[in-house]
Amino acid sequence: MNVNALAERALVRNEAVLDEIVCTLTQCRYFQTMPGDVLMQVLKDGTLVEVEAETLLIKAGDQGTDFFILLEGSLEVRVESSLILRLDSPGDIIGEMAIISNLPRSADVIAVMPSRLVHISSDVLHSGPSDPYRSQLLLTVFAHIMAVRLTETTKRASLYEASVMEVKELATSNTQLESEIRDKLQEIALYAKIIETSNDAVLISNTDGVIQRSNPAALELFKGLTLESGGLAGISMIELMKDFELGDYPRRAPQEPWQGEWSQGQEAGQTFLHVTVSPLLNNDKTALVGLAYQFRDITLQKTQERELERKVAERTQEIRRLLDNMDEGIFTISADGKIMPGYSAVTEQIIGNFSPGDNFLDRLKLEPQLRETIEGTFNLLVDSDTKLDWDDMLKFMPSEFETQSSSWLRARFRPIYDSRGSRADQIMAVVQDITVEKALWVGMSQTQAQQEMVFKILQDRENFEMFYRDALEMLKESRKALRALTVAKRSTVDSLFRTMHTIKGTGALFGLAEVAEKAHAIEDTLRVLREHRDAEIPAEQQQVILADMDDLRNQLQQARDTVRQLIGEEDSEERKFTLSEAKIDNIRREILEHIEGDAAEKIMPILDRLKRIPTIRLLKKYRSLVDQIAEKLDKRVELLIEDPDETELTPEFFHRLDPLFLHVIRNAIDHGIEQPEERLQSGKDAVAKICLKFRKHDGGLKITIFDDGRGIDTELLRKVGLERGFIRPENAQRMSREDILRLLFIPGFSSAKTVSDLSGRGVGLDVVKTELEKMGGRMRLITKTGLGTTFEFFLQSSHNSPTR
Repeated sequence: MNVNALAERALVRNEAVLDEIVCTLTQCRYFQTMPGDVLMQVLKDGTLVEVEAETLLIKAGDQGTDFFILLEGSLEVRVESSLILRLDSPGDIIGEMAIISNLPRSADVIAVMPSRLVHISSDVLHSGPSDPYRSQLLLTVFAHIMAVRLTETTKRASLYEASVMEVKELATSNTQLESEIRDKLQEIALYAKIIETSNDAVLISNTDGVIQRSNPAALELFKGLTLESGGLAGISMIELMKDFELGDYPRRAPQEPWQGEWSQGQEAGQTFLHVTVSPLLNNDKTALVGLAYQFRDITLQKTQERELERKVAERTQEIRRLLDNMDEGIFTISADGKIMPGYSAVTEQIIGNFSPGDNFLDRLKLEPQLRETIEGTFNLLVDSDTKLDWDDMLKFMPSEFETQSSSWLRARFRPIYDSRGSRADQIMAVVQDITVEKALWVGMSQTQAQQEMVFKILQDRENFEMFYRDALEMLKESRKALRALTVAKRSTVDSLFRTMHTIKGTGALFGLAEVAEKAHAIEDTLRVLREHRDAEIPAEQQQVILADMDDLRNQLQQARDTVRQLIGEEDSEERKFTLSEAKIDNIRREILEHIEGDAAEKIMPILDRLKRIPTIRLLKKYRSLVDQIAEKLDKRVELLIEDPDETELTPEFFHRLDPLFLHVIRNAIDHGIEQPEERLQSGKDAVAKICLKFRKHDGGLKITIFDDGRGIDTELLRKVGLERGFIRPENAQRMSREDILRLLFIPGFSSAKTVSDLSGRGVGLDVVKTELEKMGGRMRLITKTGLGTTFEFFLQSSHNSPTR
């Protein structure tokens, strides 16, 4: 076979295409009476073939030729270039019938125009005794086609016989008609041969039910009723069927195709036949002229089905025992949320007593909003008009939830699809009581959080102690300022905001989750005051903020006490032969008491340098800060620290710089750094870089913080400034790029669209500017769209100069 196929797809893996083909063929005259399941079983072993015009499908002389069923297009059968047959009707079949005819084994079969066909391998017909069922399926197809075509060709043959003399007289002008007669006669012979060799019994009766024709398989099946002539012709169908249970077979001759099962005998000796009855109509299809019967012995199949039912029953019992010994509630839910019969024994212990038909959401006693979420998701999944992926929808479903009775449940849901696999009409639920597990997990989480806090503090114990002292002092000053505040004065509220923002950011850096959350909550309350600036502050609101500040102070003290209980007092580090800051100050005072003049002036700078710490050591904590924020935002960021001059800073000086670094780095990750996929699309590395660099500069210090993100969008800043009243409309277009960038340092300004624990509150860069000015320093901002942003801090030398 030489098939020049444009495409060839196996139907067994393409259910939608297979359904379409079966639907098409059952509309054709040859397949109308054929059982759909039989046709489906035959076709699923085939492939869908699309061929080009003038494509050779079968070559004369091929052995074991496969066969084809035409769906679209046309085929020609040629012998030595002579056209002997043309197939152009959907359902036409050609190929394997060569076993009973000279065609098409001795002929070429060619696709005349682009055609779509179903290709069935000859292996299906010659499957051998090990798999007779597949052969029987195929022969059933042949028998049906033969029954239809035999009727048609019989009618035509009678017409041809009546007019044969006229055909001969007009032979010279009617060669095409003669060829058609020859083709049809060949077709009759072909299908007659198929019926003769079929394993299915085929009978033709007249309208009175008297058998007229039968094939050898029918003689074998009903051999006890054959006449002396050795045939069944002349026997009444009533006599043939007398010992059979006929099921719902109509008493009168059926006017429509019918199929069903007949049985004979009892128990082990029982015989089952699958029967198809096809009415044979006259040319006008207005009157019944006979009936075609096809009998297929399905006794073996029925025996296998009974054995399968027995095994299913046994397996069901095994599953029942398994379910009753599980500690999870397993049950199924209908499309409208009702519990179906059949569930594990522990189900009632978990969700309470119920009866099949109860709504499972009623039994769970969930919070209204949670119930609405689950119910809405189920409705979408079982809606036949909505094509949604179950796994995607599960992302919106809570896997663990608390009931109104304070118990915790873990639930998993999976769809149960209908027989076609296209629609989820039931849902399987697996529910487990995790109340005890949840209580243990909460305790473990608290312990883990405490361990993480201690680990982070140990990495930078000195700065934590300084943060603790400064935070308490800032809270003290904030309480004092708040008590004196009667109206929401902008400058005071902004200062309180900066304090809470600094405590929140630094607290999070040291793993003080509760401290960060409480500071975040105070920010929320202060935001209301800032939105109603210059308005009178209600006493109740003032007391709420003061109480929250007290809670924040207590949380800080509790965290410090926990650390000291676990790892001891800070001064224990002196055993490592280091000098604490207090001892250095004591030594300084003693020297000044005994030494004066030039000698004292030379010694004092040496003692001052003992207080200084290398910046590399002070800055290492920012690596964990960068990792923490980046992970929260699903970004990838690497922090680079450069200090070629090996700068050293006093703890006091660094602590004043700490909030500046914190705000700039967090702002860079949140606003400046792109998502990894966006960076890759713009030709950047997926991992962003933030560089923190220290250099000597004009007797002082220059600190550079650079990120290679998207840069600052000045047009966006202009738009936000207009929308939020920071820019007057008449000045908007006259503002320079530098003027627009200055908006970033105005208290309360933020370009974030939403408020989160990282951004959107208008607190950040104004803190940087304010604190830098307090230190007598200045700043420069450089940004380039698509390339990144750089902050440069310039600090002058002083008595606590950071330079060596």
